[in-house]
Amino acid sequence: MRNEEELAIQKAFIDWCWANWTRWPSVAIKIPRRARMGRKTVEIMAWSVPFFHPANGEVRDSKTGAKLNALGLRRGILDLFLPVPTAKHCGLVVEVKRPGKSEISKWQKIWIDFLRSIGWRVEVCKSVAECVDVTIKYLDSR
Repeated sequence: MRNEEELAIQKAFIDWCWANWTRWPSVAIKIPRRARMGRKTVEIMAWSVPFFHPANGEVRDSKTGAKLNALGLRRGILDLFLPVPTAKHCGLVVEVKRPGKSEISKWQKIWIDFLRSIGWRVEVCKSVAECVDVTIKYLDSR
């Protein structure tokens, strides 16, 4: 189960991605985003750096868990994927951890080793600033 501090870091980083896509227009993607308009929440099309989050890490009832496992849900999948290649890597994966002594699980270690072995850059970040720094350096290396 995800820690609230990790969730807050990840959300703030994704908000940064929505706000800073213009730095890399060649890799930005226009996707639906929920926005408040007065008292209503509406769906708008907005540009973003194309990170995505697989829906892992939440507690579910056993029926839903079994259905998701049958559809390909895997233990230890990391938090954020950026499927944009550079000369050295086929994409960037970010695992968000809270500051302090939080560590990756043995399942996450398996995925990290695998993804690195096939050309992905994988980083474990413990702050919004670290996520931003890794992303800027990665995308600027294109």
